Amino acid sequence: MSTKAPRKYTLDELVNLTEASHELRMLSARVRQLVDEGKLLAVRDHAGRRYVVRESILALIKARMEQRAKRAGVAS
Repeated sequence: MSTKAPRKYTLDELVNLTEASHELRMLSARVRQLVDEGKLLAVRDHAGRRYVVRESILALIKARMEQRAKRAGVAS
């Protein structure tokens, strides 16, 4: 259950949990759960707050879109 990212990220590459939940259209608790499950990449600041790596949000959105298209029978 590691939320440590393998490299340093700039502030432009990170979003807080609230922003991530808005972008993903899900509750912050679900975003935390996805981070804990390793499906989203996040880092913590010195105060322990989580920041989600924007790239991992975009990858999850893309995967969800591909899943929906597959279920609908649309070829990508």
